[in-house]
Amino acid sequence: TPETHKRASARLLAVCCGLPFLAFIINVSGVLNGYDPVPFVEALCIFVFGMTIVYQHVFDLASTAYENIIAEMQDIIVIVDKSAGYIDSNKSAKQVFKGLSYSKKDKKIVDERLRNLIETCIQKGISSTEYTLKDHIYEVHLSEIVNRRIISGYIVSMFDITEERKRLENMEQLKIAADKANRAKSEFLARMSHEIRTPMNGIIGMTEIALKDGQTNERRVDCLEKIKGASNYLLGIINDILDMSKIESGKIQIESRPFSMDNLLRQLSNIFLVMAEERKIKLQFKCCFTHKNFVGDELRLKQVLINLLSNAHKFTENNGEITVTVLESAAEEGVSELRFSVCDTGIGI
Repeated sequence: TPETHKRASARLLAVCCGLPFLAFIINVSGVLNGYDPVPFVEALCIFVFGMTIVYQHVFDLASTAYENIIAEMQDIIVIVDKSAGYIDSNKSAKQVFKGLSYSKKDKKIVDERLRNLIETCIQKGISSTEYTLKDHIYEVHLSEIVNRRIISGYIVSMFDITEERKRLENMEQLKIAADKANRAKSEFLARMSHEIRTPMNGIIGMTEIALKDGQTNERRVDCLEKIKGASNYLLGIINDILDMSKIESGKIQIESRPFSMDNLLRQLSNIFLVMAEERKIKLQFKCCFTHKNFVGDELRLKQVLINLLSNAHKFTENNGEITVTVLESAAEEGVSELRFSVCDTGIGI
């Protein structure tokens, strides 16, 4: 490992520093019969010392900085040989893979999860993949270490992308929510625009009748009352459109308020009677209910019936017939069951 190389270099430099003193002692003792080994030993030590400095980058500040950066990186860095044998790793790798070490016999990584990951990437030639460990997601990259055009090992880098993945998922959820809200707006407005046209046609028809010459005051007052009823219904629809919270959620809140069934049916008749008369369609109401006043959502009930009547009017030919039937049954303990039906002589669906 790099640490082993550094320790070996330090020992070699210590030996180089001690050899000149040993050569001096040998020369003084006369063991070599007058041969002075000091110059040769000094030259050898200088050569070895210089080569050690060059190859170990002793005074290379950039190399030292790179080593410190890699050692302190939050990302995981593991260096292996071409057989996936362990060489070195940084602090993050040793923290994540607790007890990260290797067998001195074959340098096999002890941590089975990391060993299997690296061996799989090398065997299948995978340069980039994802790896899940506990609650973290890592992006794994395998880079070749090439020495003289020969692959001598690999650098395994693992980047924690858990937070980034969560941000992407949150953004996707926000996008889905925004799309859902937009669809709800479009559907809500399309539905409301259809319901606005019906009372508007009634208001226009009643206004034309009231403005005709020769109409009696009673007839004009009757038209104005019908216009007022249709206008109140139209105001309720417009209030729904202006309630943005209902548009955003796509939901309508059902209300419980007292209302008169006779008044509701009269308003329906006022809205559609003029349109029916223009096409000579017979519009009739058949009602059979004991109670006159109920508690519920008058506006929603009126919307449903207006949609049914609007479709019936649209698909019924001239001189046809539309019948609205209201029946009350199972009246007990303040609760009644009402059955509404709209029949016509049109072509059907």
